[in-house]
Formats: sequence, structure tokens, C-alpha cells
Amino acid sequence: MQISSCTNEDDPMIAPRRFTPAKWNSAPVALTSQKTAWLALLLATVLFAFGCGEPASSVYIDNGRDAPMVVKIDGQPAAMIEAGQFTLVRVMPGERHFHIQCAGETLFDGKKTLDTAKGFLSPRQYMFNPGGEHRYASCKVLYGSQAFADATQSAIVKFAEYQAGEKADPTRVEFSQIKRFAEPMPTDNWFELPGGISYILRDAPESVYTRSGSESRRVLTRISAVNHAQLVRCHAVESPTELDVITLVAAAEAAIDTLSQLERSP
Repeated sequence: MQISSCTNEDDPMIAPRRFTPAKWNSAPVALTSQKTAWLALLLATVLFAFGCGEPASSVYIDNGRDAPMVVKIDGQPAAMIEAGQFTLVRVMPGERHFHIQCAGETLFDGKKTLDTAKGFLSPRQYMFNPGGEHRYASCKVLYGSQAFADATQSAIVKFAEYQAGEKADPTRVEFSQIKRFAEPMPTDNWFELPGGISYILRDAPESVYTRSGSESRRVLTRISAVNHAQLVRCHAVESPTELDVITLVAAAEAAIDTLSQLERSP
């Protein structure tokens, strides 16, 4: 997957003024009413009111080994994960004992604490990479009109300038925009996923339903250790230069390219 950009024709090394996964530039955008969303919210509210219990946490266990992985939770069989695959296990909040083996080797034997849900519609999500082979990034996928997205971002920048009472640094603004397209996740074997990620180790669908001219989704993907280190260094930069922007673009492109290796979500 490539990232399209508008560059200065006189100087091809100037960083792009736009940063959009080209694959999604012409993705169809359909309109939908709010009726379905309201019905879903109403149903969830009713279920909660009648005591259907606290939602279970989602634990994504990723097997980076070349052999099947056997997972037990609180002494009970929970999953058998084929080599190179992952699985989703629903686990109730609280302190839980995980025992994970692969090819006769115990990768983890200990307790993990799953926090209570932030709300009935917001259960906790965790990534568990027992072997520690993988690194991850959260990538942003755009749908619809890039012009609409640019206009929205421009309005946000102008509002920030108004509040600060000074003109925003174009390089800093661009750098900040690009960072959102590829955000490195923690290197820990176990970490809670931040909110806003729609697809876990699955590519975003071809199209989404929206009432606006532009929409986005976030996808958690596996990236190389080198790519992860590049993103971490870039995200730590506080006063970016044009060279920093170019470096970040390359790192973000590498992360976004990995989406094509994932199975597409329906």
C-alpha cells in the first residue's frame, strides 16, 4: 500500500502536503440513517438496566511461534492457536491465571488483572503476545473525500491558532497529522489497547457507512521491530524538521503496507 502525496514540483525532497493511503482515496461512502445506531444503543441500555451483567474483556492472544499454542485460563482450556495465528478470548474482569505453552515450552504461567469495563458499550481490550515476537502499530485508514478531511483539519488548525494567538508552524502541523496514520503500540507482551481501534489484526473493509463526506477507521497491525523503533523515535520528536517529516512518512508507509497482509474484515 502506498501513500499519495502532493509535493513541491521544484523540490521533490519537500515533504508531502497531504498524507492519505491511496488505496482508500476512491473508496465508496454510503449514507445511512441514525435509526440503526439508536436501536442498538437502546437495546444495550435495556440489557444493562435488567442486569445482564458486566461485559467481558476481550483478550487477543497472538501466536508468533512455529507451533500451536495451548492456552488455559484459571485452569480451564481456553484456546488452541495455530502457528502464526491469533484468537480472541472473552474473559470476565478481575485477576485471572493464564498458562500458555507452545511445543512443550511454557511461555507464560502467571496472573493478569483485567480492569472493569469503562462502560457497558466499552469493554476493555488487551493484546497478549506471550512469545514476544511481534511489534504492533495502530494505523489510520481514510474513506471518502480527502478534500473534506483536509478542510476539517484546516479548521482545527485555525481554531488552535486563534486560541494560541500565533501562527502554527506548518512543519509541526504536518508532522502531527502524519503521526496519526501510524502509532506504535507498547513493546510489552501484554498491554491494553487504546480506544478507537476498530479492527484487530484484520484489514479494514472496502467501504463503510457514514453521513459525512469523510470517515476513518483504525486497524491494529503487526510491524517489524525495525519499523516499530522508527515510529517510536519519530513520535518522540518535539520540534520536527523537514527531514523528520520525510523519515516519519517512510516509517508510516512501511506500517500501512502491512495492512495488505491481514485478512480483510467484512
